Parts: sequence; C-alpha cells; structure tokens
Amino acid sequence: MAEELAKHSMFAFKAHGRYPITSRSYWDLVDHPSECSDEYRIASTEGSILYPLLATWSAARGEQTLFDEIAKFSEDALAHCTFQTWFPDEDSEDNLYLNRDSHGAALAGIPVTEGKRDALDFILAEAKTNKHYDHLTAVKLGHWPIVLTACRAHRLPVPPQVWRDLLPHVSRPARGRSRRQMTVRLRHQTLGPKTLARRGTHQRVAQSLEPALLPVTRPAAEIRRSAAVSAKMSSNGGKRARTGRSGCLRECLVTESAKGISRRAVSKAPQ
Repeated sequence: MAEELAKHSMFAFKAHGRYPITSRSYWDLVDHPSECSDEYRIASTEGSILYPLLATWSAARGEQTLFDEIAKFSEDALAHCTFQTWFPDEDSEDNLYLNRDSHGAALAGIPVTEGKRDALDFILAEAKTNKHYDHLTAVKLGHWPIVLTACRAHRLPVPPQVWRDLLPHVSRPARGRSRRQMTVRLRHQTLGPKTLARRGTHQRVAQSLEPALLPVTRPAAEIRRSAAVSAKMSSNGGKRARTGRSGCLRECLVTESAKGISRRAVSKAPQ
C-alpha cells in the first residue's frame, strides 16, 4: 500500500539503498546505487512523480501522519528535487498513442507541507482546469483504458484525471473489516450510477471483475458431493481423478467457517 511504499522508499534513500531514481536506462537501474555519496543521490533524484503521488493518496485517505512524514522527508532530504506530475496537452491527441513527438505538460512545484493536504488540492485544481484529457478521442468514445495502455507503453505517468474519480471513495479500512470486503465496497462505490454514466465502459469492466471479488458459495448438496469426492480420493490412496476432455486434474477443497461453508475448485495441469 501507499504507506509501505513510502516508508520503504524513504528508508532506502537514507540508507543509500535501491531508492527511486530518474534514469531511463536499465543499465543504471541494475547498477544502482553505483555510489554511496550525497552527490550521487542528488544527481539521481532531481525530479519525482512518486512522492507527490504518495502524498496525494495519503491526503485522500486521511492519513495525515504519513503525509507529514513525506513532507518532512521532502524538506530534509529532497530540497533539491522537483515534485511534479504529467498532464496531456493539445498535442497529445496526435502523439500519445504512437509517441511520434514530445507532448504533454509537466505540473511542477507540487507543494507537500506538514499539517496540510496541499498536494491533493493543488493537483485536483489543475485537473479541473485542464480539459485536454477529456478531449482525447479514446476518452470521448469511452475507451479510456487505451490511454492507460499508451502511458504504460511509452512510460508516461498516468494523468491525474484517471484516478481523480477514485479519490472520494478512498478511505482508511475500518478495523475488523477484511481487505476483500473493502475491495468489493470500493469497487461498488467507484462504479456507481454516476460514474457509469460518465464512463460507459466501466460497466463492462465491473461485470467482468466483480465475480472474482465475491466469495464462491454452493448449496449444501454440492458440498456433500464434494466431500464424497474427497473421501473417494482418500480411499484411492490420494490419487486424484481425471475429469474433463482436456484431462485436467480437478481438486475440490471444502472449507468451513463461522459464516458458513464454501467450496472452491482448483484446476491443475496434468503432472
């Protein structure tokens, strides 16, 4: 999560470990850190999109302590570093997908101040006034994942407009609530009627992802049958029965909990 990533990155920087650097060369990453000196750290961390993003998510989740830690780290160790993010501009429509030419605009000087949430407010204010993302053809046609694919292929930061709609629903998990329950709740909130109306393809994405997040439950009759299969496997000396035309091995796992009994099937390739 954001807290672990932030603390690990800050610790690595202080210990001259494998902290994030600005180089685009894989050879530099393999050799990093090539020196354990302040000069090398300063030269390798002239700019950052990671720390302002972590600060933004910390502010959105109400984690002021983590936000203040990043702010203090920025003031003490990264005074030389420019906190920035990336926005599309008027040239992005012609160059984003094939990367023919440079495009986009950097939003630099993102403030991260102790006791505030200025990083989040600063980025959201710019995202509200920057209309170039909404004018991208892929976004207008509801194919926003193409923008994410292009950013990943050409190593560009994800535009803040993509995760802007997630922020109101990002909150700290309540104690006693599992991560799976929080994931399902967050996806239901994020892909609500208003969001679905704005982004048409989100509905199809939600329908394809939602079943994978919910527990698989079966009637008691099927559970008894699965128990019989397990007993038969035990009587055969632990040998699994082959099922299906492909000859895959199907293993039935029966688990019992306070909330009820669930059955999960695991398919394995033939040994």
